[in-house]
Amino acid sequence: MKTKVIGILCALDVELEAILDLLSKPKCQVIMNKSFFVGKYGERLVVAVKCGIGKVAASLTTTLIIEHFKPDLVISTGIAGGYYKELNPLDVVVATSSYYYDFDLRADGAKRIGEMPENEFPFVSDELAVNILKECGQKLYFGPITTADKFASNKEELDLIVEENFKDIIPLAVDMETASVMQCAQTLNVPALSIRAISDVIGNHNQTFDYYNFAGRASQNASAIVLEILKKY
Repeated sequence: MKTKVIGILCALDVELEAILDLLSKPKCQVIMNKSFFVGKYGERLVVAVKCGIGKVAASLTTTLIIEHFKPDLVISTGIAGGYYKELNPLDVVVATSSYYYDFDLRADGAKRIGEMPENEFPFVSDELAVNILKECGQKLYFGPITTADKFASNKEELDLIVEENFKDIIPLAVDMETASVMQCAQTLNVPALSIRAISDVIGNHNQTFDYYNFAGRASQNASAIVLEILKKY
């Protein structure tokens, strides 16, 4: 039986460290100046990498991990800002889908922000992986994650974008990588998933403080849910 390969992408060192703690004797392999850590969890071969922050970094690294390691599943994980009003720092969101809120072709005929001429809207997560987590017994939130090349802190600005474009698919959380990972995976026909723990709540007066205060613990919470995938996928 073929060993399943799981590719895991993180934007930050603190997020990557939480994943590497799960792996047995990971070894570093450098490809195009990116350090990929290859290790095992049980019978799974796991490739973990810090992609860096933002859409271009995420897209580049997703393409590299798919080309060189042929993963059966790609996971984007780490931290995110909470948009859904019931979310608090350290809660974990599983993206059932994702889209951009800063990609705008409406002047060229798109019906709303995020729509692309050659990709489905939204990008949809791998159904098997989502169902595994729905049955794992953990308290998780399932729904869309939206992505842009900006640290979301203006709740009023985001509310206007959501009201105008996404009333039927309101995001739970906001980050800077998920939709890019999902777009690359979709284009290259690889299943993908995003698991994000909330580090801060968008618009909260303590948002920046929360981000730095909760980033480490939130990364650990996200990695604990990634572990459920490594056990069962």
